[in-house]
Amino acid sequence: MSQDHKIITLGFLLVTLIFVARNSSGAKMILDTRSDLNGPVARQVKSSGRKVSDEEQVVEKVANATAVLSLDGANAVPSVSSVDILDDAFRPIGLNVQAALVRNMADQTAYLQHNTTLKWPMASLTKLLTALTALENKTDKQDSNKILVDIKEMMVLSHNEAADDVEANFTDGNFMELMRGEIAKLGLADTTVVDVTGLSPENVSTVVDLEKLVTYIAKNKPEILALSRFPDVEIGGEKYLNINKFSDRVDFLGGKTGYTDEALGNLASIFSFKGKPVLIIVLGANGKEARFTQTDAILKWIYKYYN
Repeated sequence: MSQDHKIITLGFLLVTLIFVARNSSGAKMILDTRSDLNGPVARQVKSSGRKVSDEEQVVEKVANATAVLSLDGANAVPSVSSVDILDDAFRPIGLNVQAALVRNMADQTAYLQHNTTLKWPMASLTKLLTALTALENKTDKQDSNKILVDIKEMMVLSHNEAADDVEANFTDGNFMELMRGEIAKLGLADTTVVDVTGLSPENVSTVVDLEKLVTYIAKNKPEILALSRFPDVEIGGEKYLNINKFSDRVDFLGGKTGYTDEALGNLASIFSFKGKPVLIIVLGANGKEARFTQTDAILKWIYKYYN
């Protein structure tokens, strides 16, 4: 890890401690199992009534994510490739997705590439870009505490209203332009966004571009991924389970769910494999459950052929 990265990480941890000390009463983060881009869900409590996870959990998860995701190889930006490197005989059994990519982020080894340049609706994977844009562009004009709470909610339950709240925090109304600026900065040539939630099928990307996005987040904003690992959150005294079925796995380092009728099931996940981060992206799995079963099948395949 570079000296600059260490300073950034320590700075984030300090901000987190201050944020939690001001806002935490020992409760867990906000979430609601009823929403995953499946229509609007009423907010159960006002923003001022939300509670965040205790500071030890926040610091531990961010520190752990940073330690694993900051390997030298993970700092490299993946090269663009449209080559399907696996023939049918060597693909994971039952692989049935529109596009997929699996890469060891430490040494950049590609384990699987399938339809890598297919433009596909992002659904709630859009919220990764929304969260990154907010953290990269916030100024003294924005409520930093509220942004962090909204990002927690986006990562653990994929709440559309939380994404709308992030955009509303940028009161000059230029948040979509900031998102497009991030797209240009990261070189996401095949990514287009028209809203911050991913509800629109016009929000499209490819697994190549999504790999670049997740890799950048892993290197520069690992707290976004760390927040997706909390098992449950509390709203108004009620707990709700994380909608990501991998959130309780010890080898899960972070990820984001997505689903709409047009996109079907999307999922971006990072797992620790032999002590190194492996990124798995699936787009267009046939249903909400299928995005998890397809990812799990790929993970088992990795353990079988690359262990």
